[in-house]
Amino acid sequence: MISLDTPRLAMRQIVEADWPLFCRLLQEPKVIELAFDQPSPEDIQTRFDSRLPEWRHDSEHWLCLTIIEKETGKSVGVTGFQIDQQDRSRAEVGYLLLPEYHGNGYGTESLKRLVQFVVEELQTEVIIEKLRKDQLDAGILATPLDERGIIEHAMYYEPFMAFIPE
Repeated sequence: MISLDTPRLAMRQIVEADWPLFCRLLQEPKVIELAFDQPSPEDIQTRFDSRLPEWRHDSEHWLCLTIIEKETGKSVGVTGFQIDQQDRSRAEVGYLLLPEYHGNGYGTESLKRLVQFVVEELQTEVIIEKLRKDQLDAGILATPLDERGIIEHAMYYEPFMAFIPE
């Protein structure tokens, strides 16, 4: 099972016991307004179930990691990626945090480590993050990650890509 660490966070693949966290994240109004349209209960269950199989380098499903605050041991959100099955040099990334943990830099911290894993372990060259049009209209432009590149934002569910320079 894949696990990643940062100075403040531990991340491990999602398991059945993470259902309450996942369900809350996909029903929490403050999370929904930042990330997606309200999913149905059936859609939430389908998304959760699709992320449970153990992830391997050739997996087609999302690698979904539960983000755990090291200091408290509390689960604060999820982060993850999915390799593009048409072009395995590309990956889509994203994260969701419980509202009470917004503003701590946990999203960026988890993405930095995740992008490092994706680029180094999987030789992925393109990292993608999707946003809703209203987020773009609000002036959200990019999340800088490190000297290797930027995750660029574009319209939710519309094709786009951001290249990670060599």
